[in-house]
Amino acid sequence: MKRTLLLTIIFSSQLITSMVQALPMQKQHGHFFRMFDTDGNQQVDKDEFINARNQRFQSMDADANGIVSQKEFAAYAKTRHQHYKMSKHKAMDANQDGSVSKQEYIDAKLKRANKHFAKLDKNNDGLLSAEESAHHKPFKRKKGNHFFKKMDANDDGEISLKESQQVTDRWFSKLDLNKDQSITREEIKAMHRQFKEHK
Repeated sequence: MKRTLLLTIIFSSQLITSMVQALPMQKQHGHFFRMFDTDGNQQVDKDEFINARNQRFQSMDADANGIVSQKEFAAYAKTRHQHYKMSKHKAMDANQDGSVSKQEYIDAKLKRANKHFAKLDKNNDGLLSAEESAHHKPFKRKKGNHFFKKMDANDDGEISLKESQQVTDRWFSKLDLNKDQSITREEIKAMHRQFKEHK
């Protein structure tokens, strides 16, 4: 559950990278395309990517001065986290009565645990060998400040639109493996595999 917390603190292209790293495979691809594939053609071209970045930047730039301060970044992250918590609550509330019972909570956790177990149990024998268990690496959530610093290229405590553009261009190029100016599901999968190999 903590894995998707990154979605609440990452701006523009950092959001994409973290989804690739943190979410289960199926969720990564679906979420990425729901967010960026505005024409529904199962590809994200650079215009779609840039438009999403600009919208995200405007959402963060509360005073509309063209600069995102650390305070604005933190406020945006907090709002996103609140939305995340509400969506998780709604997902656990199986009977949609507005409350999560103990049983609903246990059922939701068990469902997630079963999926995770199935993913680790490579030979499907219902048991985890030492070798299969060795592939499990607990996810470490990075603080929002880490991502702010990565985008604040000149280290002045603010993120300008130009810095945002530089980060976006860098990550679009990284995801666009065949350099055809669009990102496909296959490329997202390939990026995920590369991340796992270098973890």
